[in-house]
Amino acid sequence: MTELRDRDDIRAFEAHLRVWGARAPTTPPHAAGAAVVARLSRWPRRALAFRLATAVAAVALALSGVLIARHGSPRSTPSAEPLASIHPLPDNVVQFWLDAETPVYFVMGPERPNQGGS
Repeated sequence: MTELRDRDDIRAFEAHLRVWGARAPTTPPHAAGAAVVARLSRWPRRALAFRLATAVAAVALALSGVLIARHGSPRSTPSAEPLASIHPLPDNVVQFWLDAETPVYFVMGPERPNQGGS
């Protein structure tokens, strides 16, 4: 029942919005623009500068939020120096990386040829 009433309310709102949107503007566009410019020119310069700075800051904040949301936080890059140079590997071990955090080690045989093993 509530869902039906909500749909009727939405339809009534949309009908009223269509009627309101079809009306002709009460003030012609050039007169509205002139009124805005005249009102801005009456403000003290300090208030206008403060409002302009606030608007610029708001736009910059919104843009940075959008960029962070779109691209996420910066990813950490693997160090240029591989771990093998920090901790030398034996001659019979080969290392390669699956990704920046996952090393894979292959042991190619015993460390010394006489040790046996496979």
